Amino acid sequence: HKRYPGSYPGTGDMLASAVIAGLMREHMLESACALALDFIDAAFAAAVSRPLPARYGLPFELALPGFIRALGG
Repeated sequence: HKRYPGSYPGTGDMLASAVIAGLMREHMLESACALALDFIDAAFAAAVSRPLPARYGLPFELALPGFIRALGG
């Protein structure tokens, strides 16, 4: 995964929630972690393409459709 500049509040909470979502959809831990990291990566990419103040956190809403598809939903 690419390293992005900056610091966004709530990123760790978002990662933990995404891992739990994967586990709840019956993915194994390794798969759930990989899906969660892909989701966070997509949210960071969205933040770079649509710069907003970091205090707003990552624009994860833009990455949700892909994450939901990846979860099998």
